[in-house]
Amino acid sequence: MKQYISEIDTARFGFKIAKIEDFNMPLAELLQTLKKDNVKMVIGRAKSSDTIKLNEMEDNGFRIMDTQQTFKYEIGKFPIIKIPVDKSITLREHTQADTEEIVNIAGNAFDNYGHYFADLRLDRLKCAEIYRDWARRSCLDDKVAKKIFVAQIDNKIAGFATFNTVGVGALLHGVCGLGAVSV
Repeated sequence: MKQYISEIDTARFGFKIAKIEDFNMPLAELLQTLKKDNVKMVIGRAKSSDTIKLNEMEDNGFRIMDTQQTFKYEIGKFPIIKIPVDKSITLREHTQADTEEIVNIAGNAFDNYGHYFADLRLDRLKCAEIYRDWARRSCLDDKVAKKIFVAQIDNKIAGFATFNTVGVGALLHGVCGLGAVSV
């Protein structure tokens, strides 16, 4: 069951945490196996359209901690609408010098937000570090984010978005990972 262990979450919170998206066995059986492996918390993800899986998760004690929406835009199938950008805003790729500004924007934007904060059993200070850490790792490791774009106003970063690529060949596409604006 090692493939389910979230090493980063386990290290952050100090107890074994598993993440499950692909359920390759009956959930009750999987949970029993994880329990035997001393897993204390399981984070599960299912599509909102999969009511059978969601009901099974609820029957096994899962609680909704947050929801996510995915939007898909196939550039090749639709004309791109050119939206004029305010001339005071500069859009560019990030540089390593931007890292701390990006980290601070993420920390402020995601304070008290997300499925970690929704679980009141978790340490608030450790929860607060999660998005800061994600932003920092995105800036420093291209396995976390392939590209980061920033919006800059008056030489100060006002927002950012991280991107990765998914798929192969003609099916390769970009996926936004983490993004935030300053408040």
